[in-house]
Amino acid sequence: MFTALVRNTVVTATAYVASTLLNLLLVPFIIHAHGLHDYGLIVLARVLLPTGLMALFDFGVSETGTLVIARARATRLWEKAAGQVLLLLLISLGCGVGIGASLLAFSPQIALWFQVDADSSASFIRLVRVTGVALVVLYPGLLLEGVVKGYERYGLLRVVEVLTTVAYAVGTVTVIRRGSSYAAIAYVFLAVSVLKYAALGAFAVPYMKRISDVEWPDAEARREMWQRSMLMLQNKTLGAMQSQAPPVFVGAFVGPAGAGVYDVLTRVPRAAKSILSLLNSALLPVSARFEQSSDRTRMRVLGVTGFWLVPALTFPLLIGGAVFAEDLLRVWLGPSLVHLWPWLSLMFIVPLLNIVLSFGQTMMQVRSRFLEKNNRLALAQIATQLLLSVALVGVLGERAFVAGQVAAALLGFPFQMRLLLRERPPRGSWRRLSCGVERTGRARTC
Repeated sequence: MFTALVRNTVVTATAYVASTLLNLLLVPFIIHAHGLHDYGLIVLARVLLPTGLMALFDFGVSETGTLVIARARATRLWEKAAGQVLLLLLISLGCGVGIGASLLAFSPQIALWFQVDADSSASFIRLVRVTGVALVVLYPGLLLEGVVKGYERYGLLRVVEVLTTVAYAVGTVTVIRRGSSYAAIAYVFLAVSVLKYAALGAFAVPYMKRISDVEWPDAEARREMWQRSMLMLQNKTLGAMQSQAPPVFVGAFVGPAGAGVYDVLTRVPRAAKSILSLLNSALLPVSARFEQSSDRTRMRVLGVTGFWLVPALTFPLLIGGAVFAEDLLRVWLGPSLVHLWPWLSLMFIVPLLNIVLSFGQTMMQVRSRFLEKNNRLALAQIATQLLLSVALVGVLGERAFVAGQVAAALLGFPFQMRLLLRERPPRGSWRRLSCGVERTGRARTC
């Protein structure tokens, strides 16, 4: 079990690092060709995807699909799993159609909200409408991805992701060399995203045989899925508000150029956070099987090991990024944006705190009680973040949203850590960790 976890984590991390590096290398190329204003328009268009702010409405179908398949592999109740996957498919299709129709209807208002100038307004409105059409495929694609994760076929998933990232990089370079507009880059990204799920579906057909015999789920299964989906909706809403809402507010208060600057300041820390969070990416199906089989011993060993091992592996990289932020900006984007290095350095605090929490939070997603409590803490943290950011935007501009995010992360960390440790049985190492962190949390709060 642990061998498979390590293998899947290594495969996932390797693929994601390659994809992230390619995307980071494309940023200066796009900014040099189109400037910060048009780069900001691309950022704002991507906010409307299920990987952006529209994750608010995906009901956690990917994570729930992973959990359903992982539990079925432990219990062999494949008929129940097939019915639950059918429900999730209907939810994802409903999300895609409903939100896609909303984007088609309100695309002019969205352009006004983001302060898109008159010269770019028509192209941006068309881009929003095409995005709305693509959502009909992209939302069900999230469920497909979750089902493949439930089978722990991470090699297949990551090969498809790397190939589509390479296709996006090649397409972006091609349209820039041809002198195409910023919108062409966004269309390339949309096309590649749709092709990713089409390819994943074609390759994943052999793994779907066990859930091909579909019957409408009974009342208990429907109630379980509804409860789980609502909890994941809350969780995903909070996550999207924390990471994806700031570009929307920056676009509204500052404009597309401000959104471009904000993305530059947060992209490397976000990439580092995403890459390092992959240490947890293969964890959910494993912890779900441990929880389903009541294997408390291996659950405890997994939690204690991840608690100290993940920070030990990642802290040197994150601290190095914060210390050398000035050199990083100079090498990555050139001298024009080097003066922003203190804000980039400050932003690295967020992944530093997140990586301490992420392993345990991912492992505890199998427990509804933990999700409810964690969602309440996250709501308080996000409200603090947005209130501080909006209050400071008149003084700091787009950088106010960096300051607000860092301040809220520092304030919320002790409370989230205390909740996480209280969910674990207070034995051995967990007892010592819990006592130490609670003392540290009280000191930080003061």
